[in-house]
Amino acid sequence: MVPWAGEFAGKYLTSAVQILRLTGDESLRAYVARFVAELIETQAEDGYLGPWPATSRLTGRAPNVGGLTWDAWGHYHAMLGLLLWYEDSDDSKALSCAGKIGDLVCSKFLGRKQRRLVDIGLDMSLHYWKGEKECRNKVSVFRGPTLLTYDRRLNDMDPADLPNLDAKGLKGRLLVNDKSLPTNVLLEFKGEDGRKVRLCDFGSAGEGGTPYASWLKVDNVEKTPFSRDNPLRSGRA
Repeated sequence: MVPWAGEFAGKYLTSAVQILRLTGDESLRAYVARFVAELIETQAEDGYLGPWPATSRLTGRAPNVGGLTWDAWGHYHAMLGLLLWYEDSDDSKALSCAGKIGDLVCSKFLGRKQRRLVDIGLDMSLHYWKGEKECRNKVSVFRGPTLLTYDRRLNDMDPADLPNLDAKGLKGRLLVNDKSLPTNVLLEFKGEDGRKVRLCDFGSAGEGGTPYASWLKVDNVEKTPFSRDNPLRSGRA
């Protein structure tokens, strides 16, 4: 088995829910409901929902992979898919399944004196990629590995009327996910003119068919050259 085998079910479910939101296809809805029910049936009593032997669960290693596993990461994807399905279906069993995974992960990693699961080493500060050619005078804004994106459904201004942001001292306020306007990440920023603009993760942008843009007007951003250590060519203000 590949180290990331535990991701497949969660990613499959996440993509299925996203397609369901776009199409409203009732046959797909019924299929996803059956899939989720079967997935929940495989969950262990302690909340584990992965492919590895009992002695290898959430240890990062397994005898049938020949090295490290991505077991905790696979549980993240399972939780994400289950929570997205719950948002659309109110399936309490899906919510309970996700909650049991969360309880298991917390009991396994929280409070450890060694490096904890949540200390994954990612720098979640804002960084910027200055556009070139057709994207000249525009900037892509990242929060850690996440590309932040304007979506019309989350804002009260049109794409052409977006305020300029100032990278110097720019801070975003993390917002609680709105069930009626679901996103994976949602932050609110204050523009140079005082107006507020909300940016979500690129994966959620445009989900409702509304206009979206990941190239934005941001001042005080310098061009960062490409390098092997920084292939994104992004820099911090």
